[in-house]
Amino acid sequence: MKLRFAVIHELKKDSGELSQPSELKAAPLDLKNPVVRSLTQRIEDMIGQKGNAATYGTFRIGGDRPKFADDLIGYQQAGNPGNDEFVAVTHSCMESLKTAADGEPLATGGCIFFADYLSERNHYFLTVMIKERDGIRLNRDLVPEDVTQLDLNKLHQVARVTFDALAQYLATEDEDARSEMTYLHFVSPKRLQSAAGYFVKGLGCTPGSSATRATRKLITEGRAFFEENELLKSNASDFGREVVSLLDTAHRETRSVKLSEVEDIARKYIPKDDEDVVEEIVNDFYQRLQSERNQIPTEFVPTREIKRFTEIWHTAPAGWKIRFERSSLGTDRNATIRFDADSNQLTIRNLDPEFVAKLNEALDE
Repeated sequence: MKLRFAVIHELKKDSGELSQPSELKAAPLDLKNPVVRSLTQRIEDMIGQKGNAATYGTFRIGGDRPKFADDLIGYQQAGNPGNDEFVAVTHSCMESLKTAADGEPLATGGCIFFADYLSERNHYFLTVMIKERDGIRLNRDLVPEDVTQLDLNKLHQVARVTFDALAQYLATEDEDARSEMTYLHFVSPKRLQSAAGYFVKGLGCTPGSSATRATRKLITEGRAFFEENELLKSNASDFGREVVSLLDTAHRETRSVKLSEVEDIARKYIPKDDEDVVEEIVNDFYQRLQSERNQIPTEFVPTREIKRFTEIWHTAPAGWKIRFERSSLGTDRNATIRFDADSNQLTIRNLDPEFVAKLNEALDE
């Protein structure tokens, strides 16, 4: 990770009261301080983990779009902004958050951490609300004393903009293509109507992940996760079929699917010898599904895309059976399973070595 800028401001508001003037810093934090880098890295590592499930989207478009959204776009387009530009855009964000918080009587404030950094070839702008909690530490004389700590056990509110994806979005003129694009990654309460929902509203976040893409990615990436893990690969097919069944049922009933439902299916096929290993696998599973590359939202309504993955099966009187996904079927020569209507023949291509060995063994008997 390459950290370019970081700063912490404080939004001061108690539940049931209007906010007080925010505590705004005039300069970024000293990046030579290893704790600043450690804090940024820890937050980055937590994004996408189970319990911090995220949603992908864009800034709102319309009259209620906060000024911060346009200020951040100007910051991104500045080319090589410095300390002053970074601090200015964070102040703009704090103003948007203060306005939104005052519109929600039960909302409370907290420390707001901002960072501009590069990680895995992506350039990010991160905004995180961090709550404080009481703690105890030992002083040099080994006497316990009260201390205020940052609560980093769970991310309360997060908004992370991927500048490269934002630039691509802004450069795309086709509205249909834009509708499939996202550049904003945010973690929020389950219900935006809750007291803490002002954070996402104040920053202008709106969900935008394609349900069709999510339907396809959940099936392909979920199965790939199982196939690539030695402990899970033997259950990959059964897991995949059950996920397809879940999505197909939800599509027919026009209801949403939650990643927690997919987790329940996954747990059935994870060996339970070591509970710590189980939780580690589940956490890795969430991180893969909600990664920048896959962007599967916490909840979505499956689309007709699911029909590509439902199975065709047939038992013939001649003593053979066949079962395969619709997505494998085609009429061109490159199809994995090719149907030639003229000759009434079905051709299977790209047989895996294990199956070929079984066929040769059967013929040699």
